[in-house]
Amino acid sequence: IIATACAMNAFFLLGETMLMIEHPKINLINSAIAFTAAVGFNLIFIPALGPLGAAFGMLIPYAIQGILRGIQITRIFHWRWPWRALLKPWVAALAALPCALLFRFLLRGIGFELAAAGIYLVGYFLVWKIIGLDPSDRAVLDHLRRKTETSPVARPAN
Repeated sequence: IIATACAMNAFFLLGETMLMIEHPKINLINSAIAFTAAVGFNLIFIPALGPLGAAFGMLIPYAIQGILRGIQITRIFHWRWPWRALLKPWVAALAALPCALLFRFLLRGIGFELAAAGIYLVGYFLVWKIIGLDPSDRAVLDHLRRKTETSPVARPAN
């Protein structure tokens, strides 16, 4: 739950940069709403659920802030999210999940938890290998590889 909250916050933080430059007052309002939600949800959830409540008390305000930023960026900048671009990542993530979850729930212990994470990652990359990258993703990877190959760090010293 905490990892999901942190990932959401990192993703939606890009929207904060856009709003800070163009509309800092709107960003301040978003942050005030998220802060109020965090205090309120933590006051409710922590006494009732303990550490799990704290995790939810973190996740829900980040989700609220992300939704607010998404709506405002869409309206202010007339930007639309390319939802179709998320299809392959979701397919890869969901296809890799059953084997890892089965392994995780059948066997106990930290070693098996790590093995389940490894199974998930192998499955995820295997599904990506099968379904293939979009041409735009391949172009980005090619660009990054070219940059690495010409980087002074990548070249051996004489």
